[in-house]
Amino acid sequence: MSVSKQSWFLRRTDSRLQQIIMPLIAASLMLSSSCLPWLNDPLGKWYSAWSLPVDIGWQFHIGAFNYGLLCVCCAVYASLVSCASWRPFKGSSYFRQKYVPAALLCLIPIIIFLLQYLFIDMHDIDLLTQHKIQAKLISDHLGYGSPSDLIPIRPFYLDTSTVVGRAAFLVDQVAPGIFLPLISGAILLDYGRLFTMPTRSSTSRNKRTRFLLPLIGAVGVVLLLRGPAGLACAFEAKASLSSGQYAQALAWLDAARTLNPNLDQVAYYHRERGEALYYLDPERLVADSHIYLAYTYRIQGDYLDSYIELLGVRQSEPNTPWVVSEMSVTLEGIAEFTHPLRGPLVKRPINDDTSLPWAQSLTQVDDSNVYGHYLAGRIDYNLHNFTACMSQMTALLRWSSDMNEQSSAYTYLGLSEIGLGNEAKGRELLLKAVDLDPSYRNNTAREEISGLR
Repeated sequence: MSVSKQSWFLRRTDSRLQQIIMPLIAASLMLSSSCLPWLNDPLGKWYSAWSLPVDIGWQFHIGAFNYGLLCVCCAVYASLVSCASWRPFKGSSYFRQKYVPAALLCLIPIIIFLLQYLFIDMHDIDLLTQHKIQAKLISDHLGYGSPSDLIPIRPFYLDTSTVVGRAAFLVDQVAPGIFLPLISGAILLDYGRLFTMPTRSSTSRNKRTRFLLPLIGAVGVVLLLRGPAGLACAFEAKASLSSGQYAQALAWLDAARTLNPNLDQVAYYHRERGEALYYLDPERLVADSHIYLAYTYRIQGDYLDSYIELLGVRQSEPNTPWVVSEMSVTLEGIAEFTHPLRGPLVKRPINDDTSLPWAQSLTQVDDSNVYGHYLAGRIDYNLHNFTACMSQMTALLRWSSDMNEQSSAYTYLGLSEIGLGNEAKGRELLLKAVDLDPSYRNNTAREEISGLR
């Protein structure tokens, strides 16, 4: 065999191997993505692709349809493309050299994810925002440093009511698994651009394709763009509020809620409705009007009047998510700041026990509020109310998976046991606190164990 023929044979063999291997690599990455974390909860929990149901704004979504299933479907398609390159299917050449469609399919999960969490699923983002505020407030009370965020935040200025605010928030919360579909898509797109050869197709197939592609595109637009259309209506409502056209703003807000029902579960939607209703009829105050007035007081630093405004709404709708959210933020502000007769708000000292009733009220409004449990537990320990401290820290451990928060909770559980005379049990809990602190930040537990305190 001549040298030129040998070179041609090697190139052809190498190209065929690449046609088999590259789609398999992309499929492996998609399967790995389905098992890795996609989203981090600020309280330490993480969500894999299988834990995140797909919600594109329609009421008939089910938990079984999740991002893990989407990733597996993409992996199966890429594997079929690889199999068709190795041994073409009898009677069909559809999957042969379908690198670009496979690449676009691999990008669908991350496109839908961004669409969902930026434009549709407002409630989950609002819940994660509340957790972020609680985690940040706790870190300020730990007494030692904690891992910093990629984008630093100020708890009472964190705003996820805008697309930009939600995007900045997600930068800190996304996990590595979400990037693998991007890598899979990039591999297949690059390979398809270099090695896809033109294929012959029948006239009937071309006609069928020209008919199906616009139909599939139209269905996709209807399914995916309902949520963004709702946000467009909400944006028009804000513009109407700014110009004083309150009746028109209400119409836009009603349209926004119809297109995206998730808006009804977040406080900023009800604040905008409350603003319009308040100025249309100031004498007739409904729940949304009270929410608007409470927010107005709060942004002026008047947390007490904001709390008073929310009390009536809380009594009539105690378990409504947006009421719990507004009441929690207001009580967190009262627990963190004092309002002198004159001048700006003053942050309470760490050892200030006057915030204990507010922290207890916070846990009554929302038992899952870990900041309320932590603050109440710390104050109870300083007041030598060790049993109450243990109760609050145990509740924190029930709701938080963050290692720093758990380490601090076990520290005060151990110190409370020692305060009650249970030295052996206290040291055991302190050792557990040290085990949860591999970064050596929790000096309180280590000093207590070593006898330096």
